[in-house]
Amino acid sequence: ERLVALNRTRAEEERQGKIRWLRPDFQAPKEKTAAKARQIEADLPAAPKEKKPASKPVFPASDGAQQIRDIRAILSGADRPLSAADVTARFRKAKDVERRVASVLDVFVDIGQARVSDGRYYLA
Repeated sequence: ERLVALNRTRAEEERQGKIRWLRPDFQAPKEKTAAKARQIEADLPAAPKEKKPASKPVFPASDGAQQIRDIRAILSGADRPLSAADVTARFRKAKDVERRVASVLDVFVDIGQARVSDGRYYLA
């Protein structure tokens, strides 16, 4: 309904000779253009303060399924292939984490979920 009303208004203005060009400099360069409207400032709330970066998650030592989900999420969010050390760096340091990460990455390669090149892994 609103669109129909706007179209009627536009058609009436055009009958009266008032045409609202989208690109007046290009579409009607010889016509006088109305003075540019004055820019007003919007009363918007201030931008929220930046939050501190989230701390690194703890590597799920006893939950193998969660290890797989977390490592896969890291690989899928990466913009480049990552080494086991790169993936390990995304977790809080814990004993033997890099070995476990490398093991999961190797399983990904074995089952065709990831590829490895020069020690760097990426999703297939």
